[in-house]
Amino acid sequence: ANGERRNVDVADGMNPVTTSVGAEFNIDLGNGWKFEDRTRMALNKGRFVAPFPASVGTTSSIMSTIAGAKGWNLAGATLRYANDNTPYTGSNAMIIHMFDTELNNFNNFVNDMKLKKKINTTDLTFGLYKSLQNINMSWLWNSYLTDVKGDGLRPINIINNGGRTLTQNGQFAYGVPVWGNCCQRSYNTKYDISAPYAVVALQPTDAFSAEISARWDIAKVTGNFAGAAQSTIDVNNNGMLDSTELSVSSINHQSIAPVNYKTKTMSYSLGGNYKLNDKTAIFARYSSGYSAKADRILFTSNILANGDARGATDKIDQLEVGYKANFKNAGLFITGFFANVDEKGSYEASTQIIRENQYKSMGVEVEAAARFGKGFDVRGGFTYTKAEITNDANKGNQPRRQAPFIFNLVPSYTSKNLTIGVATIGTSDSYAQDDNKLKLNGYVMFNPFITYKFSKYINASLNANNITNVFGITESEEGSIIDNTTNIIRARSITGSTISATIGINF
Repeated sequence: ANGERRNVDVADGMNPVTTSVGAEFNIDLGNGWKFEDRTRMALNKGRFVAPFPASVGTTSSIMSTIAGAKGWNLAGATLRYANDNTPYTGSNAMIIHMFDTELNNFNNFVNDMKLKKKINTTDLTFGLYKSLQNINMSWLWNSYLTDVKGDGLRPINIINNGGRTLTQNGQFAYGVPVWGNCCQRSYNTKYDISAPYAVVALQPTDAFSAEISARWDIAKVTGNFAGAAQSTIDVNNNGMLDSTELSVSSINHQSIAPVNYKTKTMSYSLGGNYKLNDKTAIFARYSSGYSAKADRILFTSNILANGDARGATDKIDQLEVGYKANFKNAGLFITGFFANVDEKGSYEASTQIIRENQYKSMGVEVEAAARFGKGFDVRGGFTYTKAEITNDANKGNQPRRQAPFIFNLVPSYTSKNLTIGVATIGTSDSYAQDDNKLKLNGYVMFNPFITYKFSKYINASLNANNITNVFGITESEEGSIIDNTTNIIRARSITGSTISATIGINF
C-alpha cells in the first residue's frame, strides 16, 4: 500500500476485528416531554483475502492470455507443479487473481438524539441523527496460475523454451495484468452525515393509527483515492530481478485524486394501521428515500476531477399493503409490495463493470407461526417477487440473482429441556446475469438442530448445515453458454454439509 513489502496468509480469509462501546440515556422532562439519546463508537480494522477465478479455459488459451498480458514469448514453454516440480499436462488451467484487501480504518461513530412530546392522541418526535464513518482500505492484488482438477488447488510454474522459470510458486505477476493492472487501489475517505428528522404519530380512534415522517440527510464526503503504478522492484529481496518483478503494481501516491462532495436528500414515509377487530388489522405504507453508494462510485466517471460527485445516491420508492392476524395459537402476516429503484452506477471489481440499472418489482410476502399441542411449533414464510429491469438493453429482463420465489420453514418440538427441529430454506431458479441467458437452478437446504438445557445456566446444541449436501449456486460470472462446445462456468456455491456443537453458559 505504501511501497512496503508484505506477506499475507491466505488462511486469514475474512478477518474483521471490531471493538465497540455504546450508551443510552433517557430522561422524563415532565409535561409529556421525554429526551432519549443513543450512541455507539466502533473501532474496525482487518482484512479479507480470497482467491478469485479470473479466467478458466484450455491450458493453451490460458497460456496465450498470460503471454499477451505479460509480453512473454511462451512458444515451447513447459509447465510444472510448483510444489514438487512434476510436469503438468492437464487440458485446462486457471488464472487466479488474489483479493488482498487491507481494512486499515473502518472506525465509525453514530449518535441518535430524540425529543418526544405526547399531546392527547398525538405523539411528536424530533430527532437528529449523526454519523461519522471512515473508509480507509487498500486493494492489493497478485496473479497465479493453477490447475483445474477439483481436488485441492495446486500452483503451476511456467518454464520458457530456454529453461528459465518465469514464475515464483505459481505467481506470474505482482498485480493483475490480465485486467490491465487496473485494480491496485487505495481509498482514504470520511463520511460525515447529519440528518434531522421528525415523526408525527396519530391515533384519532381506538381502531385507526397513522404516522408520517420526514428526514433530511446532509452528507459531506472528503478524502482521496489512488490507483496503480507499475515499477521495477526486487520484491523477494534476493538481489536480482526475476521475471515477475520487472512490472510490479503498487499504489500510485504520486497521482492522488481528491474526494470532496456533498449530498442532500429528503426521505419521507407515511403509513396507517386499521384494526378490524382485536385479532386482525390491515395496514399500508408508502416511502421514498435514498441509498448512498460511498466507495462504490470511486474510480468511476461519477467522481469529477475536482472531487465533486454525481450519481452518489440511488433512489428507492416503495408501497406496502398488508393484513395481519394474531390468534390464540397462530399468527399471520401478508404483505403486498411494489417498488421502484434507480441505480445510478456502482463499480464491480470482479467484472470491472459500472452498473446503472432501473428496476421495478412487485410481489407478496407471507409470514406465519403456529403452535400445536404443548410442544410442537411451526413457523415460516415465503416471498414471491416479480422484478424486471426497466431501462437499456436488458429492459424487461429479470434482475440477475433475483429468484422469484424463496421460502423458509422451521418446525420444532420441545419436551421439557429438549428441543429438536429443522430449518428448511429454499429458492426457485434465477438468472446468472441481467441478459437472462443462463439459469441457475433452485435448491432446498435442510438444517436440523438439537438443543438441550442442562440447567438454568448451561445448555448445549448440535447443529447441522445443509445436511443433504445439496449443490446450490448463488452467483456466476458467465451469463451464457455456447451449444456444442465445452463451457466452463465460474460460480459460487452455498456451503456444503457441516456439523457444529456448542456449549453455552448464561450468567
